[in-house]
Amino acid sequence: MSIPTISVIIPVFNVEKYIKRCLDSLLRQTFKDFEVVVVNDATPDQSMLVVKEFSEKWEHVTIVEHKKNMGLMWTRMSGYQMARGRYFVFLDSDDWIPDDALKILFETIKKTNADVVCGAYTVVDDDGPIRAMYGRLSYGNTPEFVYKSMLKNEFPHNVWGKIFNADLFRTHKYDTYENFTNGEDALLFYQVLKYAKYVVSIPQSVYFYYRNAESSTNVKLSNRAIESIVILNFYRTQIKKMYPTLSNDFDAKISSVLIDLKYATGQGRLISNLEKKFKLNYYVKISTILKSHSSLNALKLLIKKIL
Repeated sequence: MSIPTISVIIPVFNVEKYIKRCLDSLLRQTFKDFEVVVVNDATPDQSMLVVKEFSEKWEHVTIVEHKKNMGLMWTRMSGYQMARGRYFVFLDSDDWIPDDALKILFETIKKTNADVVCGAYTVVDDDGPIRAMYGRLSYGNTPEFVYKSMLKNEFPHNVWGKIFNADLFRTHKYDTYENFTNGEDALLFYQVLKYAKYVVSIPQSVYFYYRNAESSTNVKLSNRAIESIVILNFYRTQIKKMYPTLSNDFDAKISSVLIDLKYATGQGRLISNLEKKFKLNYYVKISTILKSHSSLNALKLLIKKIL
């Protein structure tokens, strides 16, 4: 069996209403040399019946079965460990991609010899397109400057809407958590980016991101979700050690997230305990806030901190 150029990795859990739209977008791709790796994360609905119908239309489908629900981060790992392609594309099962998405991503990564290519994406809801989002790399294309762009909220940390050199996943091992409920993309991408030599961002939209009103991003955060966000920021502190020139940027990002999290959830005691556990107390000190933020932003954070 020949090695496919691209592996498209799709996690499946409770997406019966959306999975056909996702898979049909793959059937319409103008680029044809790809396999599909579907990971069934013990979905309780009829999603896998739709996957079975798709596998009868597309020859190169691998299905990975989880005996119990492991969460998105673990499910993606199961997928990329089974994938055979030279490049990886992650596609969430409630989203879909334009007909020429794989062609654009593949031609760009071949032409530029980048390790990661990030396309623009279009946010949609049930009424149609809302807006297009673009990743800007204002400071440079190497990991240090991509981290800076992410910390400045100019470059997306999602793993979908991108194409990766598969060697980034085959030659390195990444920390992966079961049932990590928030920040899954960011935690994986922060780790992967360390090993990329060169990253490219393009203006063409290669992804439709469906803003689902029922998704976890639109409901009250559970204690596990709060812990997941804190763990992500612990990993930011580890990356910070590699890039001293970005120290102020990391401090600003982490302090903002932690204080906003307390303010938004009202779970001050829980978050304070997690800050202590992961040695993040430094980032919520008044001195750190004043040092890493502009005067106006520091004032806003300090008011939230007091409240």
